[in-house]
Amino acid sequence: MFCPPEPVKIALIREIYNGVKEENLSRLILILQSRIMSRAKESIKDIFPFKVDTFQVRFCLICWLLFTFRSVSVSKEELWTLLVVTITTMLTP
Repeated sequence: MFCPPEPVKIALIREIYNGVKEENLSRLILILQSRIMSRAKESIKDIFPFKVDTFQVRFCLICWLLFTFRSVSVSKEELWTLLVVTITTMLTP
């Protein structure tokens, strides 16, 4: 499930839970576009009766690049260059 670009607060965590509580889930992955507030992160354990993992979209993009380019013939230097350019672009406002 993708979260909006605003900082994630407890209200959004509750909204997400209300949207999925009827599903037969044993695990959930939240992809965050921005940071999660500390109290919201703590509330996940209280609200959800199952395991919830949270990842930043940046981390997912880097993992995708690593897995994608590992399967094609790209040199390590080209891969590192691509990663550095990607990370630099993501960190630039």
